[in-house]
Amino acid sequence: PVRRTVTIVTDNNQICNTTLSINVTIYPSPKSAIEAYTIAGRPEIVVYKSKSILSDSCDWELSDGTHRFNTDSIVQQYGNNGLYRILLKNTNMYGCTDTVSLMHRTLLTGLFVPNAFRPESPDYKVNTFKPVGMGLKSFYMGIYDLWGNLIWQTQSENNPEILEGWNGRSKNGTPLPVGVYIWRIKAIFEDGTEWKGNQTKNGFYSTEGNVTLLR
Repeated sequence: PVRRTVTIVTDNNQICNTTLSINVTIYPSPKSAIEAYTIAGRPEIVVYKSKSILSDSCDWELSDGTHRFNTDSIVQQYGNNGLYRILLKNTNMYGCTDTVSLMHRTLLTGLFVPNAFRPESPDYKVNTFKPVGMGLKSFYMGIYDLWGNLIWQTQSENNPEILEGWNGRSKNGTPLPVGVYIWRIKAIFEDGTEWKGNQTKNGFYSTEGNVTLLR
């Protein structure tokens, strides 16, 4: 602690003044700081480390509202895309506090394309041909026959993770026969990268593939 003398002088319009001196004790205050680094994967793992100084105890408030006390680091797993806040409050032996918060954004990306579906199935998971995406910004899919004729297409910009699925019918609603059809997809993720497609047997990637319609 640092001790200082503070002098207060007051006066009025008659040029009379009064002086008062008091002793003040200044206590050191902690300084809160957080360092974070990410271990890529699914789920995403984020390690938060305290870089605080002059602190005797700490309180971590996690994004789900729970707390961790008196630990130098914490590890969090994020399986869904979103913004997550971490708050760190430090306290020293004199009761002085300091708080810092950090916002972390998790952005997981990917696109899975099935290879078959059965329109008459009562199971909604298999009765439409519908890719499953994560972290998408835009999505387009066209369905073609083996002669290259466009049968059906869909496009989404505003909420592309809720994708429309193909129900095995033509553009005018006619049920199509059992067989192999061609899909072509163009997708862009929220980080600006473009989906490079599925990996083929020769190691290359393709944004075009086959889907089998079963009945």
